[in-house]
Amino acid sequence: MFKLKKKEEIRLLDFLLECGLFKDDIVCVFLEGSYLYVKEPRDMDFVVITKNRPLISKPLEGMNLVIRGLHVDVNILSLEQFHNIYKTWIYQFYHEEEDWVPLYGDPSMVERRKLTPELLAREASSFDTVLFHPESKDFNAKRLVTFFVLARKMGIEISDELMEKAHKEELDPANYKWLFNKLFTNYSPKVHHEN
Repeated sequence: MFKLKKKEEIRLLDFLLECGLFKDDIVCVFLEGSYLYVKEPRDMDFVVITKNRPLISKPLEGMNLVIRGLHVDVNILSLEQFHNIYKTWIYQFYHEEEDWVPLYGDPSMVERRKLTPELLAREASSFDTVLFHPESKDFNAKRLVTFFVLARKMGIEISDELMEKAHKEELDPANYKWLFNKLFTNYSPKVHHEN
C-alpha cells in the first residue's frame, strides 16, 4: 500500500498552496492511474478533491511536483465536480475509482462509484473512442492499461507482461478489438454524420 512520508505530505501541501488551495479546503487526495497497475511507471497521478470549486483544475505551466523521483500529474476537482464527473471529464473510467489510494484527507467524504451497467456502457463508448480510432485527437494507446484493468475485473486473465507492454505503448489497440467485443457484447457505437 502506497503511503506518503511526512516530508512528501508537506511537499504536497506546499504545492497545493501554490495552486491556491488552503489545507482546510482539501477534502482528500487520491493516487490513481497506471502507478497502481504497472511495475515501471513513468509518473504518478493524483486527484485532489476540494470543498469549493478550485481556481484551477490543473497546475499552471512551470508548477511541478516530484515525489520519489517521479513527476506527479495533478487534477483538482471540487466534490460537486467529482459527483458530476461526466460533465467535468469527457473520458472517465469508473472501474478504477475503487482502486484509488487515499493519500491525504478524509476519503469517506468522497463517494467513489461502483461499476454499474450504466457506467459500463459509458466506459464502452469511451474505450471505443480512445483505443480504436487512431485518427481521433482523443486516441491514446496507453489507455490499454485501463482497458486491461477492466478486463481483469471482469474475470479475463491479463498477464503483468501484457500490462507493462501496454503502458510502454508497445501494443496496437486494434489487436484487442476482440477483447472489447467480448467485454461489451451489447455495444452499439454512435454514428456521426458529416453535414
